Amino acid sequence: MKKMLQFRRLILVSLIFVLAFALSIPAVGIKTDQTKKYIALTFDDGPHPLYTERILDILEEKKVPATFFVVGFRAEVHPKTILRMKELNCEIGNHTYGHKHLKRISAQDALFEMKKCGDIIFNITGEYPKIYRPPFGEIGKELEKKIDMTKILWTIDSSDWRIKHGKSKVVNNVVSKANENAIILLHDFYEATVEALPEIIDKLQADGYEFITISELLKIDRTAGSSFGVE
Repeated sequence: MKKMLQFRRLILVSLIFVLAFALSIPAVGIKTDQTKKYIALTFDDGPHPLYTERILDILEEKKVPATFFVVGFRAEVHPKTILRMKELNCEIGNHTYGHKHLKRISAQDALFEMKKCGDIIFNITGEYPKIYRPPFGEIGKELEKKIDMTKILWTIDSSDWRIKHGKSKVVNNVVSKANENAIILLHDFYEATVEALPEIIDKLQADGYEFITISELLKIDRTAGSSFGVE
């Protein structure tokens, strides 16, 4: 009887040891959302009559969403392009009606700029924008308090607006500065941007980045709505 109890104790100790060892082995090949690197493409100033559609072609081919901060009077002229943005699961933000510098006009005029652009987006899509980007990245603090949208600037400036020609510099400006939860500033207004976009997407995806919209990024990183950089 004594030997039987000793044998059972030995078996029990052995099972406990095996179980403890198994639990100490890290899981292999299991990737959770926390391990992903997210990044957001944003485009300002459009829709352009030619370049925006070409950019949407690229996004559709690559199955990548982006966020477009549109100018109201241009959206008004190109409603089909705005609808295509929505169809491709892109996000549409407010970039004022006439791309006016909000620090250089009255608060009343600035609010009118924002409202008119928002109304145009609503008339086309049936939804009001939840985010905005002030032209040139500048807005007064008191005016900002009166706008019922989240201000979005950027963390990586592609400088496509300076370069305009020569895709390699645009690609390098983005890829070399890429980091997790970054917001990339581009403009759907230049040939260099269109030419650089496929390479930017391919290189960042190869480096493990997943592209998401700004509102999706805000759910992950609340600092994405903070002020970054100067346009």
